[in-house]
Amino acid sequence: MGYLKRRILPVFGHMRLDQIKPFHIVRFISELGDSGSRQDGQEGCLAPGTIRYIPCYQKYFTAG
Repeated sequence: MGYLKRRILPVFGHMRLDQIKPFHIVRFISELGDSGSRQDGQEGCLAPGTIRYIPCYQKYFTAG
């Protein structure tokens, strides 16, 4: 639930599920690699291993 509140809802919370398209998710994952994407106060971007963990977010985007 932490990732949902910290990462997903700020980006997609204003959209209905049927409005979220693959390019939105690709852009979201890509932006996690941008400098300043860390939320722990440290400089830099998320580690590649953290970004690879992101596909587990798929469960939040599937209905049912």
